[in-house]
Amino acid sequence: IISLADEACTALASAHAMTDGWDPTRFPLTVQLSANLMRNTNRGKLIAEALAVHKGRTTVMVQSTVKDDSGRLLATVTATQIVPSS
Repeated sequence: IISLADEACTALASAHAMTDGWDPTRFPLTVQLSANLMRNTNRGKLIAEALAVHKGRTTVMVQSTVKDDSGRLLATVTATQIVPSS
């Protein structure tokens, strides 16, 4: 669950860092991650959503949530990612 939330954060930060297309030299790296796991599940689908809280030149801060397919909140994650300069 936490890994899925981190993937959602990285996908959003990548979209911010690579506006002109894929550039592996600009791939964001997670430098801080804080997670809160409210509940677990062993069935159904998981849905992760991410929202950028801060989009700077060198860092991106993203909050993501993971819910089950019934809409129950499973986890929240806040991640700070550094964007390497090209």
